[in-house]
Amino acid sequence: MRGIIAAVVLLAASAGAVVGIAASSGGNPNARLDQVASSFANHPIRVRCRTSAVDPTFESAWGYVNTPVDQQTEAFIQQAACLGAAAIADDDPAQSDFMKAIGAAVLVHESFHLSRQPGVNSESITECRAFLHYDVVLLRLGASPEVVSRLMPLMIIIHYRLTTRTEWLSHHGGILGGLFGGTPSYYRPTCGMPDRYYPYTGRRQP
Repeated sequence: MRGIIAAVVLLAASAGAVVGIAASSGGNPNARLDQVASSFANHPIRVRCRTSAVDPTFESAWGYVNTPVDQQTEAFIQQAACLGAAAIADDDPAQSDFMKAIGAAVLVHESFHLSRQPGVNSESITECRAFLHYDVVLLRLGASPEVVSRLMPLMIIIHYRLTTRTEWLSHHGGILGGLFGGTPSYYRPTCGMPDRYYPYTGRRQP
């Protein structure tokens, strides 16, 4: 069994679901995903796309990497997220904007886990690095300016959904806490939103 770092968990998940798995072969719907992942990791990366039927980790996570991360050259991403990311270049209407945004966010997050920089084992550091490159990953996936403008608000929401958890929801929210409370290990207090993102939020730059 290999240890894994499971990332971008969007619903409450049992700890046992993400402890470890035996890696098996997987496919890649688009070589561009390998290229983009490698560009963020700064060394060659292979993206493996799988369904939850093949890999039970994907019952609770959109992506993961094996550990120790400094020895890995593969990122594992849920098949639907792979298809979403691969659909960005052509803005394929068969894939929803939500899945395109999820695919891009997961891809850049897992790529930074494999970047061999200090802190790659930390979810909060890795998610912050990914968040600061959301517009970059969209462009590297081939998004037009119009697609970037359409997907960035969704990706920003995804980031804050993942990283924000109020104390009340954490301790008293029950089902609400699980669905809407975020994941504390991804939260980094010093990770602010870049000024260039403000036009996507409808808010004025402070």
